[in-house]
Amino acid sequence: MVQRRRLRTLDSSGLVDYMESASCQNIVVLAGAGISVKAGIPDFRTMSNSVYNSQTDRYGLPSPQAMFDLDYFLHTSQAPFYDFCVRSLLPSASTRQPTVTHHFLGLLESKGLLRRCYTQNIDMLERLAGVTNEMIYEVHGTLKTASCANERCRRPTDGKSLFDKLRSGRRPTCDKCGSPQKPDIVFFGEKMPRKVQEQIKLDMPDMRKCDLLLVMGTSLAVQPFASFVDAVPRSTPRVFPSVRSEGSGRKGEYEDRGGGHAWGRCGNYRDLLLEGDCDKVVTGLCRDLGWLEELQGRVREWGGEGEEERIFGGNRRGSSSNRKLTKEGRSRSDRSLTSSGGRVSPKGGKMKRSQSGGRLGGGGGASVWP
Repeated sequence: MVQRRRLRTLDSSGLVDYMESASCQNIVVLAGAGISVKAGIPDFRTMSNSVYNSQTDRYGLPSPQAMFDLDYFLHTSQAPFYDFCVRSLLPSASTRQPTVTHHFLGLLESKGLLRRCYTQNIDMLERLAGVTNEMIYEVHGTLKTASCANERCRRPTDGKSLFDKLRSGRRPTCDKCGSPQKPDIVFFGEKMPRKVQEQIKLDMPDMRKCDLLLVMGTSLAVQPFASFVDAVPRSTPRVFPSVRSEGSGRKGEYEDRGGGHAWGRCGNYRDLLLEGDCDKVVTGLCRDLGWLEELQGRVREWGGEGEEERIFGGNRRGSSSNRKLTKEGRSRSDRSLTSSGGRVSPKGGKMKRSQSGGRLGGGGGASVWP
């Protein structure tokens, strides 16, 4: 069956035209570790990373993965993971801040265009950039909450309580059964969060209503997350900002749910590769849409508070329910598809950006805690 083509052209110009149209109202984002690398967050699955290697050497782990293995955590030692929390996961453990890409996601919600963000990340930077709880599904769990690791107990607590114990040098234990506590992130051997399981059980209603899919910072190598890309309607455009063309959604990686992307293949009518750094790609896209000042404003607004206060303080951003995008907000008057704005070919031509592209700096933002 011949599918209706929604993108006028398979390049950035066609994407901008489509995003400015009334047909684009429900954007779904699939986000991975790549969008947080510039924030200084170690890639959870790049086990060659020095952070993981140092922990392996320090504790004599059989492999870096053991630090996130539930059986190892329960029956061998919690020390490697707790130490990793103090060094790399605790909110005050670094000067990390949301990247330009995170702020772009918050901007999409503020304009009423974000249907949902499914993220593999546990760093909560999407929340800090203004993506609200109802809009985000953390597929691999979150640091926001914690619970008893004993499957027969599972008594819940909040992440702040666990972090306070770790920060003071105390071992986090359940006050009901005495078992170790851990943040509600998905270890090897654990199930995904319940609300994600419910979405899958209901055959992904978000995906069925999606009219634009953005796949950002993920190689789509992990199931079932990888199969989400094929759950959208066949007419829905799928955009893959990627540092390298061979990275995201290779054909054959998830053939149980479909054939993957169609970059460069005969008959491709919807898949667009924007090859390059995610921050630069979204900066160029916002420039072409006339949103660049808003994006820069969100980054600037984020400044001014310490990280502890940002995470444990009050919520500075509200719901997006009354912030629908207006026609004026989609004006093309500031758009320029010149060499500084860039064009991208469907076969992965590199996007050229001005020197102002990429990271915009900043600090501050929304709370991730109740």
